[in-house]
Amino acid sequence: MRNVRLIFASAAIAGSMVLSVFAGGQAVAQQAPQQPAAVISITSLEETLGDIDYLVDASGFGQMKFIIQTQMMQYLKGIDQTRPSGVLLYMDDGADQPSALGFVPVTELDDLLDVLAGFAEVDEGDEYTTIITDDEKEIFLKQVNDHAFISDGVEMFERIPADPASLLMKLPQRFNLAARIYGQRIPQAMRDKAIQTIREAYEQQLEMLDEEDDSRAQLAQQQFDMNMEQIESLVQQTDEAMVGMVIDQENKLLSIEFEIVGLEGSKLAKSASKNADPKPSRFSSFMLPGAIFNFSSRTELTEEDIAQYDVMTKLGQQNLIDSLAERTELTDEQLDVIEDAIAGLFKAGNATIANGVIDAGGVLKASKGKVNFATGALLKDASQVEQIAKKAIESGQFP
Repeated sequence: MRNVRLIFASAAIAGSMVLSVFAGGQAVAQQAPQQPAAVISITSLEETLGDIDYLVDASGFGQMKFIIQTQMMQYLKGIDQTRPSGVLLYMDDGADQPSALGFVPVTELDDLLDVLAGFAEVDEGDEYTTIITDDEKEIFLKQVNDHAFISDGVEMFERIPADPASLLMKLPQRFNLAARIYGQRIPQAMRDKAIQTIREAYEQQLEMLDEEDDSRAQLAQQQFDMNMEQIESLVQQTDEAMVGMVIDQENKLLSIEFEIVGLEGSKLAKSASKNADPKPSRFSSFMLPGAIFNFSSRTELTEEDIAQYDVMTKLGQQNLIDSLAERTELTDEQLDVIEDAIAGLFKAGNATIANGVIDAGGVLKASKGKVNFATGALLKDASQVEQIAKKAIESGQFP
């Protein structure tokens, strides 16, 4: 028996829990027993440590790099820092929850266990190692070739792939951390449970609405119905989904990318195809170098999108006006002017949405102790907004 720190074990378990939550909201269909329904990719420690150095420098604490590196390196002996790690998530028919199998590339497992000694009890058997945590939970570890595999169930070792890194494909080269979900490998029961959970949460929110406010309740119900239709389409018709985070030192960016592939011929695929080859945004000039934050986006809308935005804006307009009415420092005359301006702005926005395109951008920059922000959006009739502003100023209600 000997003690070990469960750093890489805890990381694998934490990763599997994160993906369990993510996949639980995306559950879709059936799975072959030996195929993972989802994969978490973690890039090499070599790449990660380099990005940590960059972030420490960028945050103005470059003098701390040596201390951070010294502290981290003493816990990394035995791990191959040049290759990626990952977590494979399996979802089988009849199972109540996903099962996870994590893997870490190793150079010498004994070195890793020696370094991490001190926080858990370890029983090294002939077939695998049992790690017993302080709360008496058992985690199992097995080395196969140059990888250490870890899971909370011994039966998961029967699913150890010959080349686990190949299941990550190009994700470690593209992202620091990424997850890919194979929708059609997830059992029907999990899909149904995910949809039902989301529906119940929405219905609880609807029940909290003021029963006397019929108009707001009707709009909220319409929005709920549309949201559920989109969610069910996403859950039912997703073939693959991916989310990835990357620290881009060259361009000084922290980026998150999303990808969704719908089943061929599905409503989801047809909707996504409208933006498969998007036209450039008219607000790409907002993508300035050195900005704290910026964005530029152009999206073409389907008829369903337009209908949903219409309901959302009506509900948003009503909620905004109601919240302003509670402001006791505003006079009735001021509220009338503000409500009129809000109605005009929403009308201009709805007319633009009805045109089938949303195009907008924004930038936030800091220089010499000052912060500046600019934003813009394409409107069908921008003169309406100008007239609304002039009318509010000429009202004399806001000195």
